[in-house]
Amino acid sequence: MRISLQTRLLLLVALLLGIIQVINLVAVTSSNRDLVIERAQNDLTNEAAVLRQAIIRENERLVQEAEIVTLDFAFREAIATGDPGTMASVMQNVRDRLDVARATLIDLDGHIEADTQADADLLGAAFPYLALVDEAYDTETATQSFVATDNGTFRIIVVPVLVPVPVAFIAAWVPLDGASLEALAASVTQDVSLAVITTGAYGGWNVTSSTLAPAATSDLEAALTTESDGGAGSLEWQTVQAVALGGELKAYLPARLDTAVGSLPVGVVFTLSLDEALKAADPLLLSMYVILAASLAVGLIGAFLTGRSIVRPIRTLAAAARRVSGGDYREEVAVTTRDELSDLATSFNQMTGDIRDREERISYQARYDALTGRPNRMEFIERAKDRIATARSAGREDGAIGIAVINAPTVREVGRTLGHHLGDILIQELANRIAEAAGERALVGRIGSDDFALLLECGGREGLDRQMADVTDGLTRALQIDGVNVDITAHVGLSICPEHGHDADALLRQADFSVDLARGKARFLHVFDPARDKPDPDRLGLMGELRKGVEAGEFQVYYQPKIDVASGRIKGAEALVRWIHPVRGFMPPDSFIPFAEQTGQIRVLTDWVLATAMDSAAAWRRDGHDLTVAVNLSVRDLVNPALPEIVARELSARSLPPEALTLEITEGALMEDQDLVLTILEKLAALGVPLSIDDYGTGYSSLSYLKRLPVHELKIDKSFVLNLATSDEDDVIVRSTVEMGHNLGLAITAEGVEDQASLTRLHHLGCEAAQGFFMSRPLPESDFVALVTSAPVWTPENSTAAS
Repeated sequence: MRISLQTRLLLLVALLLGIIQVINLVAVTSSNRDLVIERAQNDLTNEAAVLRQAIIRENERLVQEAEIVTLDFAFREAIATGDPGTMASVMQNVRDRLDVARATLIDLDGHIEADTQADADLLGAAFPYLALVDEAYDTETATQSFVATDNGTFRIIVVPVLVPVPVAFIAAWVPLDGASLEALAASVTQDVSLAVITTGAYGGWNVTSSTLAPAATSDLEAALTTESDGGAGSLEWQTVQAVALGGELKAYLPARLDTAVGSLPVGVVFTLSLDEALKAADPLLLSMYVILAASLAVGLIGAFLTGRSIVRPIRTLAAAARRVSGGDYREEVAVTTRDELSDLATSFNQMTGDIRDREERISYQARYDALTGRPNRMEFIERAKDRIATARSAGREDGAIGIAVINAPTVREVGRTLGHHLGDILIQELANRIAEAAGERALVGRIGSDDFALLLECGGREGLDRQMADVTDGLTRALQIDGVNVDITAHVGLSICPEHGHDADALLRQADFSVDLARGKARFLHVFDPARDKPDPDRLGLMGELRKGVEAGEFQVYYQPKIDVASGRIKGAEALVRWIHPVRGFMPPDSFIPFAEQTGQIRVLTDWVLATAMDSAAAWRRDGHDLTVAVNLSVRDLVNPALPEIVARELSARSLPPEALTLEITEGALMEDQDLVLTILEKLAALGVPLSIDDYGTGYSSLSYLKRLPVHELKIDKSFVLNLATSDEDDVIVRSTVEMGHNLGLAITAEGVEDQASLTRLHHLGCEAAQGFFMSRPLPESDFVALVTSAPVWTPENSTAAS
């Protein structure tokens, strides 16, 4: 059954008024009770203070009388005799003079010498409350405390016998029983009870004496145990508690007495009646009931009238809310009054506007890069799709649309060296530079931390080439960031529509793939070639097999001889890895090494090749062959801080001298993280391991950087050696490299020697070492060892060579 808003409002008002009045009633009752208890707190606190003063006065009286006794000559002479009978008689006299229940004589060692309690076992025993004796000895004054024993509760006063220093102590035991409690209670106007804990640290409380009636005493005992939760310190509340004692509501105030060390806790409890004080509030409660009924009637009438004026504007707001939930933010709610509902309508209109603005902002942030304001990957693809669709619908399908991905690793380097703030400025300037170079019709987006996407729409391939030339020119010019000239290093991958397809997603993926190829081959631009540039998804699965392949023994190391050009004899070998896959068969290194580097698996492979190559080098030396072995390191290896430790450990495990191992590094690897690479190379050189720059001449390393490296050898790339005998340009490059290397104190090795004439020319140029197919292809270890033991590979004198 549907209940109208007006009816619900009436019910709500009635409920709220009822709750409020009940709360008021409870609050008044509680306040009155709290006030009565507060007064009781004051009254009982005053009673406790009066009782405390009475106890203090009684203590002072007993101390004075005890001190008079200790000054008596006959008393001192009696205890000086040390006769037990005499001392017992004296203590009986002390007990009578002081009018106490018991008197004890204690020596300086804390032992009982005489006691009025007829117990022979006490003589010579330790006084149970030695802390009081120690305090009396230290202060040479009387000390007192309360104790609870099996024989009752007492107030003990310990007085030193001074002559003039303490020679003994008198302990006077004043009982706290019904009679003494009655005497003390005479000084107060309320009931007083004495409570002692009965058993252990968590036992119940036992009211030993009280001026209350027996039934009230029993209830008090139960209340003390319940409220204290059995705790030993339960009488330290010092706050009033209200409880029914003997059928009457009473307030009681517990207070902890100072008990001696070793005694059970002792406390006093003051009680007074609360019933009469609470009855005085009855007329006030009756008035509260009348007010409750009257306010409820008035509230219902007001709610009825107010409900009628609220329903109509609320319905208007509900209709507006339904429009907003459907995404319509255009129509605002009309404000016609000046009350809270008009404020609500105004706030609703403001909220609607804020939601509209926030959705527009979120939509923008989801489609655009926050730093540059350029389209992100998602927006770039959508707009590229629109451009391609528009071109096709307009019959401009033959016009070339190029999608390029530009990777600028300079961004990461600037952020790392100059700070992220300047890195952000570089990103913004670089995006503007690309847009300026590409022209007004170009679309520039930022699709990664250092990746930009570029869409060029031209009249044909020639126009696209011209625009790419302008972009190239823009990227090769330095940018000035905060007064620093920054040279831009960039790689570009390009895919073309319709040549490579019409799907914007596919074209961007092709450009992504092409920029990776450009970066891997150290080129500025790579244009996608469908015939060659086909990403092989199967290779990703192959990487998962690499580690298993190492463990299963599927990999082998082949050794390509490295000869001494002057003598023609083999001086060492380069270790080259081969994978004999159980399904795919023989796999050349180019098919798995690049992807192993990208996935990080290369370190597993490098560790295995290092260990295998050094095992071979150690075996050769045991057989009398003083040969070296060279191992290639990848970019991932050179940024591994643990590499020097791994190399040192492997050398030590085989007792190999460091010069038996050569580590080869490509120029491209040197350009990654130059500071970290240089640090690792210096640690390797400190071990005594020779370092060689492989494929020299194909990278970008400058002579200024080269001379900082702790390298020992340059290996001239085979592209300059293959045609050495027939190419004057290659001859100049090789000759210059040999001379430069020798001037820097470096040895020179030539790769890719495939004919007699090239080897002879290298000999004349002073090249120290060479390797290539002319001398030997890479060989399994057994074949390599057999070649080592044969005649020299070639003889420089007659220029003969072994096949």
